[in-house]
Amino acid sequence: MPDLIPEGHISVHSAFGSFELALWSGHSPTAELSNDIIYRGAHCAVADRFRVSVGRIEQLVAIEFLNAFKSGYLDAFVRPPNAILNFVVPADSWSAAAFPEKAFERPDIVYRHGGYWDELVGRTLFVRKTQFDSWLAARTEARNDPNGCSSPATQALVDHLLELAACGLIPSSEVEDVGKQWGLPVFASTPAPRDHEPLNLPGWTLCMAVSWIAWRDIDRVREVMDTFRSASLSWVACTRVLACNGGREPVEVNGETLESPKPINLSTLELTEHEGKHPPKLMSAKSAREQLWRGLAEGKLDASGVNSQGAVSWIGKHEWSRLELAADRQLHDYVVSSNDRSRPAYTEIAVCQASLLQNWSDLGLLKSACPLPYPDAALPIRPRRGKLQATRQAIAALYPDGLPSGLTAKERLDQINSWHRRQGNSQVALTTVLRAISAS
Repeated sequence: MPDLIPEGHISVHSAFGSFELALWSGHSPTAELSNDIIYRGAHCAVADRFRVSVGRIEQLVAIEFLNAFKSGYLDAFVRPPNAILNFVVPADSWSAAAFPEKAFERPDIVYRHGGYWDELVGRTLFVRKTQFDSWLAARTEARNDPNGCSSPATQALVDHLLELAACGLIPSSEVEDVGKQWGLPVFASTPAPRDHEPLNLPGWTLCMAVSWIAWRDIDRVREVMDTFRSASLSWVACTRVLACNGGREPVEVNGETLESPKPINLSTLELTEHEGKHPPKLMSAKSAREQLWRGLAEGKLDASGVNSQGAVSWIGKHEWSRLELAADRQLHDYVVSSNDRSRPAYTEIAVCQASLLQNWSDLGLLKSACPLPYPDAALPIRPRRGKLQATRQAIAALYPDGLPSGLTAKERLDQINSWHRRQGNSQVALTTVLRAISAS
């Protein structure tokens, strides 16, 4: 029979239960994942693998709780029968005991763990409630920190759910739902736009430049950025072959897995420009590429690249008439000379963002009532000095202490145009704002 717990204390068994519930936002994932309904229809060897995985999660939760006693963050006490004092369990005895985590499974100790612990059989371990509450609050805060590291138990649970989806035992939508209930990070995700701001990059890739000319929308430019794509995750269908029964029996399973979109190059952009939901185009990607090449050849744009000697250099305007588009196996664009297509002439090409915006204004954000004279129009907009001066006044009025950090280009443009409307002015383009900022 468990010992009586002194006032102001709780049993280690109860404390462990509270820790487990706090760890998973009031739920018990291991109990829910042990339900045989999940594995109905699965190959027996596959189901056994997942049952072992659930046991591993339970073990890691117990180890995380155990480490609090080993490290001295929590003190465990015991009070023998007829004693009036509490005796602390030595912190080093937890490391010497055999399977000490089993002490959390029942209110009283029923296993002989060896050494000092053999004398505790039948006793009830307890902790000070104030000490436990303080430790638990710190653990909960650390777990909810988006910049913190996941605990081994949390990572094991995430891996378990991903494997269930990959083996087709539960759909990705259910993985997202239970993950949210259990306080896990979102699985499929898109990074915050302000963390991948194209206007903060002085040089744009060829694909970014063509996207701007074709769509004139900064979000569309962001979508083709390599860093933005690699930081994005989405569910895709997958087929896997599992080695079961010691590798003697291959089992094919169909499910879903998380993947980042592959890098996109100009050829892929032209093939897929009609897929997905995008803002209206001002021209096709092919027409935009032709205009980009023409602008580079005429010297309206500046671009640099890594030449055949491995050095970064400016690409002369006279070279572009002989440069042709190519791509490597990693879907990265480069150019070759029409005189020698056997090797790259320039790789890692960067088109000057400032000259690009000067030649192709953000017509898509102007919301002008004047239609373009023809679909492939890409006329440079030259703001009048009156608009430039008024925009400088808007910036001074809106941001007296300087431009705030974390504000995207679109948010800034919307705020400035809102100020213009209140003053009875016409709206301005993004390039006007950029000129006003550089002139301020």
